[in-house]
Amino acid sequence: MSLTSLPLSKPASWRPLVAMRRLWAHPTLRFWAALVALNTLLLLPGVLLAGPEGSPLPRLGRDVRSWYDLLVRREHMDLLRLHVEVLLLAVLRVWLPWPRGRRWWLPLAVLFALDGVYQLYAAVMVNFYHTRPNFFNDLAFIRSGLAFVLDSLPVPRYVYALAALAGLAVLGLTAYLTRVLWAQTPTHALDRATRVTLTALWLLALAEAMWLGPSALAAADAVFPSWSAQLLTNWQAARRSQAHLAQLHRLNPFAVYDYRDARLTRRPNIYFLFFESYGSVLYRRGDWRAAYQALLAQWEPRLRQAGWHMATTLSESPVWGGGSWMAYTSALFGLRVTEQQAYLALREQYQTLPYPNLGRYLHRQGYTYAWVTPIARRLSPSLMEKNRRFYGMDVWLTFEDLNYDGPLYGWGPAPPDQYVLGFMREWAQGQSQPVFMVYLTQSSHYPWAPLPPVVDDWRLLAHMHDPRSGKADLEAWKQVPHAQVRRDYWNAVAYTWAQIGDFLLALEDPDAVVIVLGDHQPPRVSARRDTYATILHICARDPAWVDALAAYGFRPGLWLATPTATVRHEGLYSLLVRELVRHYGPPGSDLPPYLPQGLEAGVEPTATPPRTDSPTR
Repeated sequence: MSLTSLPLSKPASWRPLVAMRRLWAHPTLRFWAALVALNTLLLLPGVLLAGPEGSPLPRLGRDVRSWYDLLVRREHMDLLRLHVEVLLLAVLRVWLPWPRGRRWWLPLAVLFALDGVYQLYAAVMVNFYHTRPNFFNDLAFIRSGLAFVLDSLPVPRYVYALAALAGLAVLGLTAYLTRVLWAQTPTHALDRATRVTLTALWLLALAEAMWLGPSALAAADAVFPSWSAQLLTNWQAARRSQAHLAQLHRLNPFAVYDYRDARLTRRPNIYFLFFESYGSVLYRRGDWRAAYQALLAQWEPRLRQAGWHMATTLSESPVWGGGSWMAYTSALFGLRVTEQQAYLALREQYQTLPYPNLGRYLHRQGYTYAWVTPIARRLSPSLMEKNRRFYGMDVWLTFEDLNYDGPLYGWGPAPPDQYVLGFMREWAQGQSQPVFMVYLTQSSHYPWAPLPPVVDDWRLLAHMHDPRSGKADLEAWKQVPHAQVRRDYWNAVAYTWAQIGDFLLALEDPDAVVIVLGDHQPPRVSARRDTYATILHICARDPAWVDALAAYGFRPGLWLATPTATVRHEGLYSLLVRELVRHYGPPGSDLPPYLPQGLEAGVEPTATPPRTDSPTR
């Protein structure tokens, strides 16, 4: 007997592989495995880019609390969803005869590959830019922001090469799974249960589309997402954006914001502090609400004792979880800017023609209009000049002007808010003219950790050493547990509030006006159901100035027992000019109108503020 004729048994370690091969040979099991795998590839970008907010399966009690969460919409991304196009083609596959041939499945593979690319693009827009996909807007958004984002991520170049190889592997796997499903699995070999199950799922998706409309299938949180519905919704949003941009070009800000007769005879220093990520979500989470109320209860009596009067309301921001520049542009220009394409078009339009914004109005009243940008990164000279022409500041204080050689923190990275606010206060005291200063806080910008140390004298920060400092690692931040991200956000809010509070206490100017406005809700720890409202405080040592704000829905103090958005960011320009003229203009001056919706086609300016029993939304 020869050795080759002896029966040889396969090693025990091969048995799982043999078992898997036998399962794969079963037509029904192979069909379902390939279907689930292909569907998973389409869902994977949304789950991965959602970070801790995504998970393979929905979490009971958090993601699934009712049949609606299970079958219609779930806020947090998971893989237990089914793409409508995959489902429809699978239903057609099991019920109808398909053409014979070797290559006819390739168009389907291309279709699914394009669907996958779209899902990656949509996941980037939703999770990174915090906006809904819109071709018209996103092209400009990605083109202007992608280089900045990539430069901010501490990722070696070889990682991009690996990502490209992974992309090619995904495309190959997509083609293979498509071939298995629509070319290699015989229809007659599939059991009746498969046909019935797929048909039932398709009828459920169809019923949802008929009940809620196709837009329900286009939502990022849809249980039955549809690429066709997503493309249609995206195209419609792009058309609306084009129409809105054309409308913006037709508006005449010089006619509406004609403040040539709105003179000021007294000129208090005005500080406009945009509080990064200072959203109304602080009122909408039980633990944060209690901690936030306690924080304000500590600061309010101290500020009152120092002579400050305060009024607070919520203001509806034009953006939700990002796009700070559109939020502060809306507030300063009195114009609602919600999309990057519109922002860029406005910036181009008003390069040689100076837009009559709040800073330029105060400049004409004898103010020095100063803007503070402490990020330790130089913009290109051309972009610097474009921004200077657009906003019209007299002085632009950048990192090089701060005389800072200490540790840097966060997204920028940037010096601590304590240092920048101290520098601003000292700089303003050295000016011979009244100042209007604009600053966007940096320490409350995600990722919110690590926070800078707090010192007795802000100048000490300029040369101290902190091994925790450095540019934010956003990829690592995405892996931080959600509970820790929530704690980091709250700590950043408490830190920034403490620095603003100390700024007010140390401000010896008896006439100063300080405006503190949240730019948008914080990403990752809020949702669109938390609304677009952010918190707005106006502080002054003149009680009459602050008391007059009640006509716009403001409430005395820092805390809102019933938080309601009574103003909008784009309405603040006209509101502030109106109240400045009332209190600091010549006696008997005609008050300019208040425009609750800012500069908007078809909206007439109102001569008086809205009644407090009917807040303007």
